[in-house]
Amino acid sequence: MDTQRTGIRTIVPLVLGTFLLTGCGGEDPAVSDGPPTAGESPDDQCYIRLFDGDDLDEADDHFMLTEAGEYSDLDDLPGANQGWTDEADSADVGEEATVEIWSETDFTGESTTLSPGTEHPGLDPEPSSLKMTC
Repeated sequence: MDTQRTGIRTIVPLVLGTFLLTGCGGEDPAVSDGPPTAGESPDDQCYIRLFDGDDLDEADDHFMLTEAGEYSDLDDLPGANQGWTDEADSADVGEEATVEIWSETDFTGESTTLSPGTEHPGLDPEPSSLKMTC
């Protein structure tokens, strides 16, 4: 009986310590206001980064969407600090994402499919709605 209690007293702090070191995920993983730092890539390769400027320039306003789904109006992207309808001039797509973009809201107008792992230094027309699958 004492051996079992000693084992529990040893294991519980280890489990709690591991949990605290790995974090409990207080932030919403679906959105990020910025890209990974130079030379790094996001852990989850399901994303699209939108840039308010040509040539994927990180000095321009940019936004990373990491939640697959349908977004009928890019002004309503969750967590975005600005409206993105008709504002994204360039984009890059993560290795595990396929993104279909439309020139108009509500999935209307001209559509284009952006393949996984691709960069698009100039989007024409600029997207107003999108669907991302992973």
